[in-house]
Amino acid sequence: MTAIGTRSVGVSFLHFDDQPACAGADPGMFFDEDSAEAAQVADLLYCQRCPVRARCEAWAMAQPPYSLHGIWAGQSHPQRLAAHGHQTRRNGHPVTA
Repeated sequence: MTAIGTRSVGVSFLHFDDQPACAGADPGMFFDEDSAEAAQVADLLYCQRCPVRARCEAWAMAQPPYSLHGIWAGQSHPQRLAAHGHQTRRNGHPVTA
């Protein structure tokens, strides 16, 4: 199995023989928190062709909304917050995902 996850959260959706498309990718590209553009790039380069994307997305959406950062299954943290029905804020103003 390939190590995927964050320092604080290990993923539970990977099986021992899974090969996620992002395995071996630079982790930094998945943690540009506020960038919808970074999510689009990650989605195009990795997530769209990933054999575990559906499980990755289901796992990410099952996490408490403010506990998981970074891009998971092609979605940024603000995009997941919006999907959960939360608004994100920057400098006191709502930010759209």
